[in-house]
Amino acid sequence: MPTISMPPPGELATARRHPRTQEPPRSLSLRAHVVTHRRSLTRELSQGANPASSPALALRAEELTTARRRRSLARVLRRTVDEALHPLPRRASFGLVRRSAVIDAQDAIDILVKRLCSPEPIAAEGVALVERMLGDGAWSPLYNATPAGALRQLVVVATAALEPSSAH
Repeated sequence: MPTISMPPPGELATARRHPRTQEPPRSLSLRAHVVTHRRSLTRELSQGANPASSPALALRAEELTTARRRRSLARVLRRTVDEALHPLPRRASFGLVRRSAVIDAQDAIDILVKRLCSPEPIAAEGVALVERMLGDGAWSPLYNATPAGALRQLVVVATAALEPSSAH
Protein backbone atom coordinates (compact mmCIF):
# COMPACT_ATOMS: atom_id res chain seq x y z
CA MET A 1 0.00 0.00 0.00
CA PRO A 2 1.41 3.43 -0.93
CA THR A 3 2.20 5.87 1.84
CA ILE A 4 1.63 9.57 1.86
CA SER A 5 4.54 11.56 3.09
CA MET A 6 4.41 15.13 4.24
CA PRO A 7 6.95 17.61 2.97
CA PRO A 8 9.48 18.96 5.46
CA PRO A 9 8.01 21.68 7.74
CA GLY A 10 9.65 24.57 5.86
CA GLU A 11 8.27 23.39 2.52
CA LEU A 12 4.78 23.00 3.97
CA ALA A 13 4.75 26.65 5.06
CA THR A 14 5.93 27.72 1.61
CA ALA A 15 3.28 25.61 -0.11
CA ARG A 16 0.53 27.41 1.82
CA ARG A 17 1.65 30.83 0.72
CA HIS A 18 -0.06 32.62 -2.12
CA PRO A 19 1.64 31.38 -5.31
CA ARG A 20 2.18 34.80 -6.90
CA THR A 21 3.19 36.92 -3.94
CA GLN A 22 4.66 34.37 -1.54
CA GLU A 23 2.66 36.14 1.17
CA PRO A 24 1.10 34.10 3.96
CA PRO A 25 -2.62 33.53 3.38
CA ARG A 26 -4.89 36.06 5.04
CA SER A 27 -7.39 34.76 7.54
CA LEU A 28 -11.07 34.92 6.76
CA SER A 29 -11.67 36.93 9.92
CA LEU A 30 -9.08 39.55 8.86
CA ARG A 31 -10.60 39.85 5.40
CA ALA A 32 -14.11 40.13 6.92
CA HIS A 33 -12.87 42.82 9.33
CA VAL A 34 -11.36 44.82 6.45
CA VAL A 35 -14.58 44.57 4.44
CA THR A 36 -16.76 45.72 7.31
CA HIS A 37 -14.36 48.51 8.39
CA ARG A 38 -13.26 49.60 4.92
CA ARG A 39 -14.31 53.25 5.33
CA SER A 40 -12.63 53.76 8.70
CA LEU A 41 -9.45 52.01 7.54
CA THR A 42 -9.40 54.18 4.41
CA ARG A 43 -9.86 57.26 6.58
CA GLU A 44 -6.95 56.22 8.81
CA LEU A 45 -4.70 55.66 5.81
CA SER A 46 -5.73 59.00 4.29
CA GLN A 47 -4.68 60.65 7.55
CA GLY A 48 -1.21 59.15 7.31
CA ALA A 49 -1.50 55.96 9.36
CA ASN A 50 1.34 53.54 8.71
CA PRO A 51 -0.03 50.50 6.82
CA ALA A 52 2.48 48.29 8.63
CA SER A 53 1.00 49.22 12.01
CA SER A 54 -1.75 46.61 11.76
CA PRO A 55 -2.67 43.66 9.55
CA ALA A 56 -6.02 45.31 8.72
CA LEU A 57 -4.37 48.54 7.56
CA ALA A 58 -1.81 46.54 5.58
CA LEU A 59 -4.53 44.58 3.80
CA ARG A 60 -6.59 47.72 3.10
CA ALA A 61 -3.49 49.48 1.74
CA GLU A 62 -2.81 46.50 -0.49
CA GLU A 63 -6.39 46.61 -1.81
CA LEU A 64 -6.21 50.34 -2.51
CA THR A 65 -2.95 50.18 -4.43
CA THR A 66 -3.80 47.40 -6.89
CA ALA A 67 -3.58 48.22 -10.59
CA ARG A 68 -7.28 47.47 -10.92
CA ARG A 69 -8.26 49.95 -8.18
CA ARG A 70 -5.93 52.58 -9.63
CA ARG A 71 -7.56 52.22 -13.08
CA SER A 72 -11.03 52.37 -11.55
CA LEU A 73 -10.31 55.59 -9.65
CA ALA A 74 -8.72 57.14 -12.74
CA ARG A 75 -11.84 56.26 -14.77
CA VAL A 76 -14.13 57.86 -12.18
CA LEU A 77 -11.99 61.01 -12.11
CA ARG A 78 -12.02 61.27 -15.92
CA ARG A 79 -15.79 60.78 -15.98
CA THR A 80 -16.25 63.42 -13.26
CA VAL A 81 -14.31 65.98 -15.30
CA ASP A 82 -16.16 65.03 -18.49
CA GLU A 83 -19.55 65.37 -16.81
CA ALA A 84 -18.56 68.72 -15.30
CA LEU A 85 -17.52 70.02 -18.72
CA HIS A 86 -20.47 68.49 -20.59
CA PRO A 87 -23.38 68.05 -18.16
CA LEU A 88 -26.34 66.04 -19.32
CA PRO A 89 -29.45 68.25 -19.38
CA ARG A 90 -31.39 66.04 -16.99
CA ARG A 91 -28.54 66.15 -14.44
CA ALA A 92 -27.55 69.79 -14.80
CA SER A 93 -30.16 71.07 -12.39
CA PHE A 94 -29.61 68.56 -9.59
CA GLY A 95 -26.03 67.35 -9.94
CA LEU A 96 -24.27 66.35 -6.77
CA VAL A 97 -20.77 67.24 -7.91
CA ARG A 98 -19.75 70.88 -7.70
CA ARG A 99 -19.10 71.49 -11.39
CA SER A 100 -17.28 74.78 -10.89
CA ALA A 101 -14.85 73.19 -8.42
CA VAL A 102 -14.16 70.32 -10.81
CA ILE A 103 -13.56 72.67 -13.73
CA ASP A 104 -11.25 74.79 -11.56
CA ALA A 105 -9.28 71.67 -10.55
CA GLN A 106 -9.29 70.05 -14.00
CA ASP A 107 -5.56 70.36 -14.73
CA ALA A 108 -4.66 69.05 -11.24
CA ILE A 109 -7.11 66.16 -11.72
CA ASP A 110 -5.48 65.34 -15.07
CA ILE A 111 -2.07 65.12 -13.34
CA LEU A 112 -3.59 62.88 -10.65
CA VAL A 113 -5.12 60.60 -13.29
CA LYS A 114 -1.77 60.29 -15.10
CA ARG A 115 -0.05 59.37 -11.84
CA LEU A 116 -2.68 56.76 -11.00
CA CYS A 117 -2.26 55.26 -14.48
CA SER A 118 1.54 55.16 -14.35
CA PRO A 119 3.24 51.84 -13.63
CA GLU A 120 5.30 53.37 -10.82
CA PRO A 121 4.57 52.28 -7.23
CA ILE A 122 2.24 54.46 -5.21
CA ALA A 123 1.56 54.99 -1.52
CA ALA A 124 -1.74 53.97 0.04
CA GLU A 125 -2.16 57.36 1.73
CA GLY A 126 -2.66 59.11 -1.62
CA VAL A 127 -5.07 56.50 -2.94
CA ALA A 128 -7.02 56.66 0.31
CA LEU A 129 -7.33 60.44 -0.12
CA VAL A 130 -8.64 59.96 -3.66
CA GLU A 131 -11.07 57.29 -2.49
CA ARG A 132 -12.39 59.60 0.25
CA MET A 133 -12.58 62.55 -2.14
CA LEU A 134 -14.79 60.52 -4.47
CA GLY A 135 -16.80 58.59 -1.90
CA ASP A 136 -17.19 60.63 1.27
CA GLY A 137 -19.90 63.15 0.48
CA ALA A 138 -19.90 64.63 3.98
CA TRP A 139 -16.16 65.40 3.87
CA SER A 140 -15.19 65.99 0.24
CA PRO A 141 -14.96 69.42 -1.40
CA LEU A 142 -16.09 67.62 -4.56
CA TYR A 143 -19.63 67.67 -3.16
CA ASN A 144 -19.65 70.39 -0.49
CA ALA A 145 -19.56 74.14 -0.67
CA THR A 146 -16.01 75.01 0.34
CA PRO A 147 -13.72 77.97 -0.23
CA ALA A 148 -12.58 78.46 -3.82
CA GLY A 149 -9.67 76.17 -4.65
CA ALA A 150 -10.33 73.61 -1.90
CA LEU A 151 -10.88 70.76 -4.36
CA ARG A 152 -7.78 71.72 -6.34
CA GLN A 153 -5.76 71.82 -3.12
CA LEU A 154 -7.01 68.37 -2.06
CA VAL A 155 -6.18 66.93 -5.50
CA VAL A 156 -2.64 68.35 -5.31
CA VAL A 157 -2.19 66.96 -1.78
CA ALA A 158 -3.50 63.54 -2.88
CA THR A 159 -1.17 63.49 -5.89
CA ALA A 160 1.81 64.30 -3.68
CA ALA A 161 0.72 61.66 -1.15
CA LEU A 162 0.83 59.01 -3.90
CA GLU A 163 4.61 59.22 -3.87
CA PRO A 164 6.06 56.37 -1.78
CA SER A 165 8.65 58.70 -0.25
CA SER A 166 5.85 60.72 1.36
CA ALA A 167 4.42 57.59 3.00
CA HIS A 168 5.24 56.74 6.60
